[in-house]
This record gives sequence, structure tokens and C-alpha cells, in this order.
Amino acid sequence: MGATVSVRAIEDLAAALPHLLGFPPVESLVVVAIEGPRGELTFTLRLDLPEPDEIGEVVEICAARMQAAAADAVLAFVVTEAADVAPGQLPGVELVEALQRSVVMPLRDAFLLRGGRIWSYLCPDPACCPPDGRPYDAGSPVATTLAAAGVVAGRPMFRDRDEIVRSAQAVDGAEAEAMRAAVERVRGTEAVPDLVGLRERYAAALPGLLARCAERGPDVAPDEAALLGCAWHQIDLRDEVLIAVAQGSAGADPLVRAVARLMPAPYDAPAAAMLGWVAYAEGSGVLAAAALERALRTDPGYSLAVLLDDALYRQVPPSALRSVWASFAEDDRRRHPRRAGPPRRRRPARGG
Repeated sequence: MGATVSVRAIEDLAAALPHLLGFPPVESLVVVAIEGPRGELTFTLRLDLPEPDEIGEVVEICAARMQAAAADAVLAFVVTEAADVAPGQLPGVELVEALQRSVVMPLRDAFLLRGGRIWSYLCPDPACCPPDGRPYDAGSPVATTLAAAGVVAGRPMFRDRDEIVRSAQAVDGAEAEAMRAAVERVRGTEAVPDLVGLRERYAAALPGLLARCAERGPDVAPDEAALLGCAWHQIDLRDEVLIAVAQGSAGADPLVRAVARLMPAPYDAPAAAMLGWVAYAEGSGVLAAAALERALRTDPGYSLAVLLDDALYRQVPPSALRSVWASFAEDDRRRHPRRAGPPRRRRPARGG
């Protein structure tokens, strides 16, 4: 899902961290899981920097999360503006040493990020790791590629974690009232909605909405969001869109984000759960947790949200989630070989 880029220098990865997390880390420990012979970055964990008496608890969390993510190795970043503890002694040394002792897989390296410069905690060679660090460019090509992919998919860069949590919530105030009116127009006045008519209108509207979101990002009017949000109460229609997201179909990801933002309670459980799925699959645990909490607040028994919430709690890796849905998509393609799907997004080639 999203852009696939190659990271060949640690400076590029340092610049990419805000895009992997969705917000710039501040006074944070960031641990990245590495998997497979190609060194794929599969999971990113951020925690607040601990006080000295909290180091043991924090590194235990990191070790458990990396093991659950099936990491073959890890990289760690200490992000702080704290001064050196003593001449030549970087802040965060005790944290890194505790992390080395706790994780069962190799700690490939650990870095301090401070003031736009990067230092290695583990490399003793001043030729590649000078005492005054090395600069890294927040506007590097890797960071720029990830930022552009986020804009296309409707994933803005947030200021902090709290802003991400707020982004998972539905609109409120006058906008929410307008959406409730739109939902009532879609559902009609009958006690039992006309599902046949709803599905027909949905089938007619979906291709154009996917094309528009592929071109412009999240761009859905209230009546359109109401139509999709109501139709997604039908599990087969919901799952068709999640399959499209899993396959990288153009417009599917931003469409889900747009509808989830607009759908009001008590109609929003499917759209919020779908947002949780999208966020989980891309590795955005904060957004996934907030979206799933919203879905379960509306409908505590909504099965997709329950299953995803349990997977998130058990730290099932996002790669496993994507793999399951890729298999689901392939099975669906075999059952319906003539089904016309939306065009796939062209992705950059992956380097070695």
C-alpha cells in the first residue's frame, strides 16, 4: 500500500521517520523492525523518552513489540534536544544499552537525532561517525517521495500524536448535522431501507468517486459520503473496497478516509472500522487504534472492528494483515474473473 521507496543511507531513514509515524517525533524513542534479506522496514514503534526509573519498562515494551512484529533485526533512534551528559557522552546511552540487553534480535544500530544531525551510539569509527555528528536533510528525496504519497492518499503530516487521534473522529457541529440529513436522504423514510435501490445507486456512483479521489485525493460531498457509508453496512460492498485498497487500486485509500471523516454516529461503524483497517495495514497504529475505538463506541459488536482491535492488541504485524487480504483478493478474483475493478496505482520500482 502506498509508495514503495528504497532507503540506502541512514540519513534518509532519519528524514523519513516523521512520514513513517505520521508526525514528527519529539523527545522520543523510535524503534524500527527490519525483516527479511532485503531489509524491509515492517513496523515502527514510538514511545516517549523514559525517566531513568522507567527505562526497564520501556525497553521491555520495545522487545515484546519487536518480537511480535517478527523482526529479524531492529534500528533505534533517540530523538531529543538534550545536551551531552558529559563531553563525548551522548544523551540516551543508558536507554540504548538497556535496549541492547533486552531485544532478542540484533540491534543493528542506534542513533541520536538532535538539531538536524545524527550520531551513532554503536559505531566507534570517527571517519564515518564524527564526534560532531553528520547532518541529515528533512527534505531528502526519500522524505519528499513519502510526503507526496501521503498527500495523494489523503494522509497529511500531523503536528503530534493527539492530532492524529482527533483526525480519526467524525466531523461535528453544523457539518455533522448536514451529514445526518444526507444519511436520512439516502436511507429514505421507510423503516426498512430499500437495499436494492441503495446498491444500484452505489454501483453507479463508485467508479466516478474512485476516479475523482485518485486524481484529487479525498474529495467526497456529503450526499456521496452518506451513500457510500450506508452501502458499506453491506459486508460484501465493504469488503470489495478493502480488497481494492489492499491491491493498491487508485482512489480507494483516500475514498475510505474521506467517507470515514464525514459519516456520523450511529451510522459510522463500518466506515470507521475501514479507516482502522487502512491505518493498520499501512502501519499507523495510533490512527488505527483511534478509528477502531470510534467504531466500537458506535457498535461494540461490529465484527471487523473487534477482530482488528484484537489483532492490534496482539501486535499482529501489518504485513500479516496485508497478506491475508491479498489472499482474499486473489480468491475473489478467481471466483469473479470478469469483475471489473478500478485501475491499479502505478508504484515506483523497488531497489535492492
